[in-house]
Amino acid sequence: MSSIAADALLLDAATRRNLELDSSLSGNPEATLFSLLDRCITAMGSRQLRRWLNRTLTDQGLLRQRYQAIAALIDRRRFEALRQPLEGIGDVERILSRVALRSARPRDLAQLRSAVGLLPSLAAPPRARPRIPRCSARCCPAPAAMRTCRRCSPRPLPRSRRPCCARAM
Repeated sequence: MSSIAADALLLDAATRRNLELDSSLSGNPEATLFSLLDRCITAMGSRQLRRWLNRTLTDQGLLRQRYQAIAALIDRRRFEALRQPLEGIGDVERILSRVALRSARPRDLAQLRSAVGLLPSLAAPPRARPRIPRCSARCCPAPAAMRTCRRCSPRPLPRSRRPCCARAM
């Protein structure tokens, strides 16, 4: 059973499972629509794709904007020019969660400063990159936010001597 929210078709768990959007009936994570489509560079992008798959838009205007943005990215494989800058963005969504919970570490703040510093280059891309108006307008950080990021995060940050997997233990 599904229902329509303000701008999205809400699918119940059984429908999502049968459509194999992000989990398969066989238990194979590679046999899902999500695994077929997910070529995102960032964890934030993958999470957003998963949210979009599970909350299908019904608003025609929003769908048209999204399709136009996708067409602009696919045209002459222009999305390739965005991949390298996005690699440096990091997981801003998680960092902001830590900031909100007051558990952010200096390394998180340094990564946030770096990510905010990359936003203007994504808003005014070189000719090879597509210009997507809605995204370009959202990629311009406020000067006050930039000053706060510079002031709150130490520079330079020492490199960690532990391997990444050691941090999770």
